[in-house]
Amino acid sequence: IPTTEKLVGVAHSNGCDVWVIAHGVNNNWFYAWLVDRTGTPSAPVISKVGNIHPGTTGKVGYLKASPDGSKLVAVISGEYLNTTTTRSAVVDLLSFNKLTGEVGFIGELPADQREYGASFSPDNSKLYVVRSGNNNEGCYQYDLSSGDLATIISTKTYISNDSQLGTAQIGPDGKLYITRNNVSFLAAVENPNAAGVACGYNGTAVPLAGRIGGLGLPNNIDALSKNP
Repeated sequence: IPTTEKLVGVAHSNGCDVWVIAHGVNNNWFYAWLVDRTGTPSAPVISKVGNIHPGTTGKVGYLKASPDGSKLVAVISGEYLNTTTTRSAVVDLLSFNKLTGEVGFIGELPADQREYGASFSPDNSKLYVVRSGNNNEGCYQYDLSSGDLATIISTKTYISNDSQLGTAQIGPDGKLYITRNNVSFLAAVENPNAAGVACGYNGTAVPLAGRIGGLGLPNNIDALSKNP
């Protein structure tokens, strides 16, 4: 099955098996394979929801799950063409059923330019979206606690305009770490459960001892590292 680079794991509601979720190319199909304790995958559960991920630059961008597995965010990075407009990025907020493997569409969140990475907060209440590129970089936050799409969109808050940001990953200490491409530091959100700028963005949180960062981080399952 041709897929984009998007790949994420979510624990099944039975607490033992794992859903492995990917996205198709040139369609709006999510594939969810259930992998049991023997390591044997099922036939995929296919959900046709959200925006089409085109087969050129639309393959790029992250798929992330909230630590509780109830939500997904899919970022389509790069030039995106649909029937009505040309956009430089798309961010879809989605629901996930941990029992059935079905993906549902909550709605599209406004994107600025070249969105690439994303992560939920450890307590599942916030969503962070990261822009990457040579201009218009930065990171912003949505508060998801209302459960209402219009209200969620209204909470969009910029927490950084740092350059060369990449993707985000919850660390074992409960902080949110963000890569900085061609920069000798990792950025961090010190209190990612807090609303707005109170989350405490730090662009030089982790020095890399003279080494230079890239765009990506290991694709960990955030549920395994959500608590300090």
